[in-house]
Amino acid sequence: MAAIRIATLNTQIGRTLKSAHGLRIFAKHQVDVLLLQEVFGMDEVLVRQVLHLEGYELIAFNRPTGLAIALRSSSSFAVPNNSVAIHILQDSGRLTKVIARHAHIPEHHIRARGVLTATLLTAPGQKVTVATTHPTVFIRHRSRAAHLQSLQHHLADTYSASQPLILGADMNHYPGPGNSDVMFRTINQLTEVPLNEATWLIAGTKYERLARLASQLNHQPMRAYDGRLDTMLFRGIGLQHIKTTVVPIESDHRSIISYFSIL
Repeated sequence: MAAIRIATLNTQIGRTLKSAHGLRIFAKHQVDVLLLQEVFGMDEVLVRQVLHLEGYELIAFNRPTGLAIALRSSSSFAVPNNSVAIHILQDSGRLTKVIARHAHIPEHHIRARGVLTATLLTAPGQKVTVATTHPTVFIRHRSRAAHLQSLQHHLADTYSASQPLILGADMNHYPGPGNSDVMFRTINQLTEVPLNEATWLIAGTKYERLARLASQLNHQPMRAYDGRLDTMLFRGIGLQHIKTTVVPIESDHRSIISYFSIL
């Protein structure tokens, strides 16, 4: 039997990586795999250096989507050749890229949307696929639904439902999963780890003023407007969830750390 500790974290345009010891909490929890979103404003060399300083090795990075996967240096997991893949859910478009480059628009404003995957091998030789994604915001209903549908087909067509798979993501569902998310999970036989708290706190964000006004008008506490934007989903024969914790990090999101056994 093998075990895997895995974390999903929205780095808030790279803030977690740029902060001094922003990844230390994951080393403290002995997290094997980091599934990162919003890794922007940094090239691959710098991302690799920052991760290495905190005891992690970059195994996958797709700059247009801001997605990355890292493995703890002392982990017993192996990364076979050709085990990393990127599937684009929505490209930002060639014309948009040209305009953005000449207008000096930050890359996170023209990001592509995708899903980044890596298939790892445990010491006994078992395969487990890890994946990270970041669909568009919930207010863009049609675009987000199209992203989920593309993601649904990609997972169904590429990976066997019986093979262990863990998807950690900022799914951008607010205040929590909606009908399209439930359908996506059901069709792909994905189970969410138990989450009893918000992963995004509205206090301190650009929406705080609006939330304060709403809380006064509706006689609700500010925390009523926090959201569960992030998630950890899993499926596969022999993959068992043990426990999950939500931890604060240098970001406007909180990180989900989950522990699984692989039979």
